[in-house]
Amino acid sequence: MKKLQVIVLINLLIFSNIVQAAEDKFVSVTFQDILNRVIGRDKESGAILEIKVKEDSPQLNFGLSFNIEEVPNQNEVIIILYRNLKAGDGVYEKYRLRIDDAICRELENQKYFYQLQTEHKKKFQENLTKKITELTKGVLEYGIPCSKVQTIKGKAISILASAAAAGNFTWVYPDIKLHFVGGTLQDVELIKD
Repeated sequence: MKKLQVIVLINLLIFSNIVQAAEDKFVSVTFQDILNRVIGRDKESGAILEIKVKEDSPQLNFGLSFNIEEVPNQNEVIIILYRNLKAGDGVYEKYRLRIDDAICRELENQKYFYQLQTEHKKKFQENLTKKITELTKGVLEYGIPCSKVQTIKGKAISILASAAAAGNFTWVYPDIKLHFVGGTLQDVELIKD
């Protein structure tokens, strides 16, 4: 009888510890606030893209960008909510948070989002490579520098510069427009009569 009482007591202690652990599951209140302000998610991955600014922050007509990174060898993440600026500090909010289930799910969503972005970019480049090869009958290739294009095609009849200092421009020939980004051929467009 004593053994049975001891076994029952041990089982009760184990069960109460399990129940206590389940009740004490950590939830980040700060991350829950961020989730309540989400205004944009990627449709394929579900990753957070935009967050509404807090009521007491300088108001914007658009959302803040969202960035989350795991802290190596810690059970923590750093979350930055910012606006994209060419110069200056666009950080509105920055947090170092312990990882909970919701943060863990978002980390997975973000990983999937970046994986999809890489796949989309690769497919886009493959399509442009095929297009350029077909429209130029194999004379030009995607990504070749403008100096090599000029050697092959000669001088353009006109140049359309959108951001020439950054290497973004279009060379116009009688039959085709060649679009360059960063000084390399990125797209072509046939000129129709």
